[in-house]
Amino acid sequence: MATSVIFTDAVQESLPAVDTTVYTCPDSATAQIIFGNCANSTGGAITLKANIVQSGGSVATTNEYIPSGTSVTAGNTDPLAEIVGVILQPGDFVSAAASATPGLNFKIGIKEVYS
Repeated sequence: MATSVIFTDAVQESLPAVDTTVYTCPDSATAQIIFGNCANSTGGAITLKANIVQSGGSVATTNEYIPSGTSVTAGNTDPLAEIVGVILQPGDFVSAAASATPGLNFKIGIKEVYS
């Protein structure tokens, strides 16, 4: 069986202040997060949290990869090193939330592998 690879971006502009699914790994693939950043377009710091949740699970403090309260400085774009390299299985998802909205733009680059 042939293997195919697709590179895709998942972007959530103006990240809400509630847990929001940014990306879900497709049923027929595995995925790896290869890039991540979060840009703050406001004049004040905004905090961020991000979770990697296994298929069938829900957002919880036990699956926070970027802990609640992580600050993104005003006017900056910060890398999301904590989630780069994470492997997702079918149905796993990435969720994120900001402390205030609008203001944070959340972006991850993903490599999906289909076999």
